[in-house]
Amino acid sequence: MRTQFQFFKPALEIASFFETFFALAQRGKLGKKGVPGTLQLAVLVPEFGDELRPLSPPWPVLRTLTTLLAPVARAREYRGRIALD
Repeated sequence: MRTQFQFFKPALEIASFFETFFALAQRGKLGKKGVPGTLQLAVLVPEFGDELRPLSPPWPVLRTLTTLLAPVARAREYRGRIALD
């Protein structure tokens, strides 16, 4: 009998996105609906924009908002990638 192995590798950086999202949940950094706050989103959107895109607001509007808010978020020590504890 021959054993075969199949490997699964998530596309792009989706695994890093989920690790970051679960780390935020683990630290209690998600709102009641399970969504990060505005400043956290301001650093997540540019980091993982190729993997996931919210439906609203429209992508060009969201990119503009995150471009304006990301420097403020980074100055307040928000990060686009967070490792699980």
